Amino acid sequence: ADVPTLVRELKDRNARVRADAARRLVLLGQEAKAALPDLIEALGDSDDKVRHRSLMALKNLWLWRARGPDDEAAIPALTKLLKDGNEDIRRQAAYGLAGFGPKARAAVAALNEASRDGEEAVRKAAAYAISQLDQPIAADVPVLVRELKDPDVKVRARAASRLATLGSDAKAATPALIEALKDSDADVRCGLLGAVSGRWFVEERGPHVEAAIAAVVEGLKDADIKVRHCSARAAAFSWVVEERGPHTEAIVVGLIEQLKDTESVARWMAAMALWRYAPQARAAVPALIEALRDENGNVRNYAANALAVMGPDAKEAAPSLIQLLKDTDARVRQAAARALNRVEPESSGVAVAVLVEDLNNPKLSVGAAQTLRSFGPAAKPAAPALVEALKAEDGYTRREAASALGAIGPAAKEFVPALLKSLNDRESYIRQEVAASLLKIAPESESQIPPALLEKVKARIAEEEKKRALAAQGVRQEGIGGGGGIGPGPGRGWRSDEAGEHLESGTKFYHQGKLDEAVKSYTKAVEFDPDYSMAYYHRGAIHRARGDYDKALADFTKAIKVGSDSPAIHYFARGVTQNNRRDYDAAVADFTEAIKLDPFYAAAYYNRGLARHWKGDYDAAVADYDRAIEIVPPMKAAFGARGRAKFAQGKLDEAFADFKEAVKADPQNAANHEDLGDAHARLGHAGEARDAWNKALSLSPKAEAKTRLKAKLSGASKE
Repeated sequence: ADVPTLVRELKDRNARVRADAARRLVLLGQEAKAALPDLIEALGDSDDKVRHRSLMALKNLWLWRARGPDDEAAIPALTKLLKDGNEDIRRQAAYGLAGFGPKARAAVAALNEASRDGEEAVRKAAAYAISQLDQPIAADVPVLVRELKDPDVKVRARAASRLATLGSDAKAATPALIEALKDSDADVRCGLLGAVSGRWFVEERGPHVEAAIAAVVEGLKDADIKVRHCSARAAAFSWVVEERGPHTEAIVVGLIEQLKDTESVARWMAAMALWRYAPQARAAVPALIEALRDENGNVRNYAANALAVMGPDAKEAAPSLIQLLKDTDARVRQAAARALNRVEPESSGVAVAVLVEDLNNPKLSVGAAQTLRSFGPAAKPAAPALVEALKAEDGYTRREAASALGAIGPAAKEFVPALLKSLNDRESYIRQEVAASLLKIAPESESQIPPALLEKVKARIAEEEKKRALAAQGVRQEGIGGGGGIGPGPGRGWRSDEAGEHLESGTKFYHQGKLDEAVKSYTKAVEFDPDYSMAYYHRGAIHRARGDYDKALADFTKAIKVGSDSPAIHYFARGVTQNNRRDYDAAVADFTEAIKLDPFYAAAYYNRGLARHWKGDYDAAVADYDRAIEIVPPMKAAFGARGRAKFAQGKLDEAFADFKEAVKADPQNAANHEDLGDAHARLGHAGEARDAWNKALSLSPKAEAKTRLKAKLSGASKE
């Protein structure tokens, strides 16, 4: 990109030239860095598009790097923009200032004024910016130390909470922190417990560490619930957990005592902290068993989790855990099942039976499958139910079911055929999980996994093994396989900030039924980013719903042309519109393109089948319906559609079988019952035909369908 040329154009006398230069600088992302001073200058441009786009270009520059002195030159200009006539510019200026943190404190007065803006979005942005600018910095430590001794308890509490946010920058305040841990006020003590909970606090050994531990131990017995809560939190999440030593026993004793607290929040925080101290907290087992009967579900859940980590050392908890398998809270039941499998593996069969019941409940199936995965080979009795869960509508359930089958290992070999079918799942992440499980259960099935998928899965398995090896060596694993530090490509910041927000507004309007406002928002989105394919897609969907097929086609065509975002759905959407226009050849072409991009796009096969069906090409339509049904989970509507195609071909028995499957798959669909009635009638089953048509009549919401069904019933009655 020729940045110098764009900088010159940014100062052109023609506002349209300046605005286009700013837009192109936005799309350059980090590559526009050389234009920084010119973009800051352009924040004062007379044209609002230039101002706004220059602001967006700056935000893209700041997105993935720390802001330096050169960037700080923008603070006065951003402060001035808080009074801009454009609402979006005011809002984005506030967010821009927020990114500077305390370095932009000079803008607080202007932000306070903006927090009373007439637009709610601006008020929210200003309030957020104030909270960021008001954050303490290392230079504030001496002031905060003085405030810790202020006679006003509110001043001391605020100083304590602010010191807690400073992390290692509060190091110089360590002596004052230790002294203030004995403050008479609960809020002060709570804030200071947070301040001494960081890893930095123990980097240099000394008496301050023992003093902090003593404060945690004492805090667990404090008269104030807030302090007991903060102390349990410090025990659960701070460096104290990692720094196991002589203090561990005292903390465990304090947590055991807190399990009897009158406040439920203190009890469940104590149970959670004991979970972190297991298995060394063996002395807590009796108290945790008692906590399994607590009236609060969080307490029961964390107590069960703590017992699970203790394993066989907590075997006496087995009877209570078996009782807990009847708990009304599914999360607690599943925690109890997991714990029972750990403390007394020979009782795992009872737990598996309970988990199978939860697995059959769509609302609980994900958690049940995840818990069964932790059972490993002991989950084999649940394998048939897990195989059924591979067909669930919910993708997470299917993935967790596949993973749980893989955890069973070679003992699940008889279920390999079911897993092979799930290699046809609609979702790529599920296909990967299925392939990984197949390799664990039956490595010889490798030849039946598509090569590209096999390559991905083997790479994933190798990465997981690398992580485990590093964990065994005690090596921290940031960045391995996580893509940490890799930012979006050019233009993504633009979309997420401005065009993306108009897209979000449009979607909200759409769900509220305000279609005109939705179209306006989507139009604004493409004005700010002419290459924003999803905005064209959503606007096109509204045009199609309104029957304005020409405008819909134009939008979907534009989405296909400019977009790298989900191109398959753009072809699909245009194909549906072509079906609506009865241009079936064009529809088939579009659905074919969608299928090339995503061979597991069940809806594209189904809709291409409809187009071929309406053309009279029944054999090709049936082939598409077959594929739509083969993909997991099957496209329910394809059963009825395939039945109608076969009915038209005179294959009555096959059509009848499909109509029965359609009713089974979607029993509330009136058309399925009507089709089944038609098949019964053609096969000479008069009574069954009448029953099916009556059922369709009771379900049908459309007057036209009701009239047609009444005519069929009247004709059958005369016959």
